[in-house]
Amino acid sequence: MNTEMTTTNPTTIEQAVTTYMAMSTNDLQTVFNRCLSSIAENIVHMAAIVRVLEGRGQDLTNVKNGMLPLLRRIGCGQVLPEIVSQFNGFPKLLRKAQALPLADQRALLGGTPIPVAFVTDKGTTHRVIAPLSMSPGEVDQVLANDHIRDIGEQVSYIAAKARPAATATAEVVVGKGGIYVTPGQERVFISVKEMANFIVRAS
Repeated sequence: MNTEMTTTNPTTIEQAVTTYMAMSTNDLQTVFNRCLSSIAENIVHMAAIVRVLEGRGQDLTNVKNGMLPLLRRIGCGQVLPEIVSQFNGFPKLLRKAQALPLADQRALLGGTPIPVAFVTDKGTTHRVIAPLSMSPGEVDQVLANDHIRDIGEQVSYIAAKARPAATATAEVVVGKGGIYVTPGQERVFISVKEMANFIVRAS
């Protein structure tokens, strides 16, 4: 069966389903792979158009599309278009990957499993996980803002997350008729009478 026309002829989902029901599994896989490729190709064209239009001084602020900032970065060569087509549906991975250097973006797109650290009662271990199989928490652990963390960096990241947050302290100074409390930068005076009223209400 000719698979060339099936990617453009159906105009509604029901028409598409009817068309594809008549196709073999191999033909469907061929069309599906072609559609995936066309996503990246279309993104390249969109990014190039955005770059040319804005280079001509065209104001695109009226374009109601959340992809516009990303298209700008793709058009400038900072993000690979395949990042969008392959990681669409994985929002955390998509967001973190587009901030990485191109070499790291290519490594993720290659699908090579990445060492992911785990800290247990018995110590530190790791296992390799494919990028698309990582949980959102593992993505945060593995992908820094500008590089892919190695095992040592991941262990430090885990330790920092496990460290309890510092609690705020307040300076207290006893003065005539009450106390001065400095919880931040502003000094507050609490009189003996106010403290007594508080104790009565709390009891």
